[in-house]
Amino acid sequence: MLISDLVSPERRGVAYCLRQTLDTISAFTGPIIAIALMFVLQHDFRAVFWWAVLPAMISVAILVVFVRYAKRQPDTRQQMSLPTR
Repeated sequence: MLISDLVSPERRGVAYCLRQTLDTISAFTGPIIAIALMFVLQHDFRAVFWWAVLPAMISVAILVVFVRYAKRQPDTRQQMSLPTR
């Protein structure tokens, strides 16, 4: 919902495409970096997992500091009413 709230309707396709592209890049590079860290850190699983925490912490910090929620516009579409008995 964050993307659809922050992007104008005519730019939503581009925004979702960018999100999917970044997701695909991270899905490809994440395991490669993990393999490289396993080699460099001499198969220390705990150290590799601690390194993996850093991008998550940075992502949360970016969300907390930089993302501001836009005020939602009320839905102007007519709501369907259910028949009463």
